[in-house]
Amino acid sequence: MQTADLAIHWNPQETQPAMTQPTDDLDLIHRMQAGDDDAVRDLYAQYGQRLYAYALRLTDDPATAEDVTQNTLVTAWRTANKFRGEGRLIAWLLGIVHHTAMKAIRSTPHFLGEAEETIPATLPTPEEQAQVKEEKVGFVMACKACRLNIALYSSSSSIKGCRSTKPRLF
Repeated sequence: MQTADLAIHWNPQETQPAMTQPTDDLDLIHRMQAGDDDAVRDLYAQYGQRLYAYALRLTDDPATAEDVTQNTLVTAWRTANKFRGEGRLIAWLLGIVHHTAMKAIRSTPHFLGEAEETIPATLPTPEEQAQVKEEKVGFVMACKACRLNIALYSSSSSIKGCRSTKPRLF
């Protein structure tokens, strides 16, 4: 065997960049740009499940995910002429899903539900909380001072029956 027989000839024109559009995607976009109603149905048939799955992951609500998917398809239909073809169609669609889902999340009022009921209706004000904390600190300090006085008093030699000079803690 000769080394010339094992040589692989590389032709740069035979390779295509990784981000080229499949012909089906370009066809779908051209059909949508031309106003073909069936193009949106085909787009949904090809990418609907992925769009819904991503929307569901973002919204964590099946009903909202369905709305987001439908609004994405409507947006893609209306803005098909803005698709530049520089990236993949699915990336463009997932970007629309992301923005549509974020709008939906921001516009949905979030309620605490049952957690709201467990919060006491009358919480202390910050001033009241600070006052309670100061009182607790004062009480602890008074207890420590009292223990110290008792320990010092019990360790003095003038007390009858005291056998140890070490302070006793209670």
